[in-house]
Amino acid sequence: MLRLVSALLIGAAAAAPAWSQAYLGLSVGQAKFKNACGDAARVTCTDSDTNFKILAGYQATPTLGFEAGYIDVGSVDASSGEHAQLSAFDFSGIISWPVSNRASLLARLGAYRGSMDVSGMPASLPITNWMSGSMWNATFGFGAGYEMSHNAGFRAEWQRLKNFHGASGPQFNVDLLALSALLRF
Repeated sequence: MLRLVSALLIGAAAAAPAWSQAYLGLSVGQAKFKNACGDAARVTCTDSDTNFKILAGYQATPTLGFEAGYIDVGSVDASSGEHAQLSAFDFSGIISWPVSNRASLLARLGAYRGSMDVSGMPASLPITNWMSGSMWNATFGFGAGYEMSHNAGFRAEWQRLKNFHGASGPQFNVDLLALSALLRF
């Protein structure tokens, strides 16, 4: 049985079309936090920070790819003295629509595992009620890509991490606007 599975995998890899490619990438951008303080009265929160992403993907066909990445989303600070560091692992399917020889539009749909690490003691009441923890939720986005060569390209992309939260506390959307550099091999 193991030989049969191995033979099928080797055959599938050998028969893969020439346009199938794996890629690695780095991304930097701006994260916007939508209502991170929730309904906490008289507490204000920072609404943006810089984000970084390391990603790996596989372009199965010219129009369909799969991608996984680690995102350092940034941090949110509350006027109450609380601090939340946010990160996520995301897994997405990506659909591309070529609009010219080198340019394309893209859409993504997937899931992410978000993590919130809360620190800092509230100076006084009221507080945000953030609690450290992890959760799974949906992610989606759209953007545009440009291939500089067969092995290198860039993407500009908007991505939403829906209903980000820790173990408890307010849920909020995170919007990422980023520029990515991709290296294909």
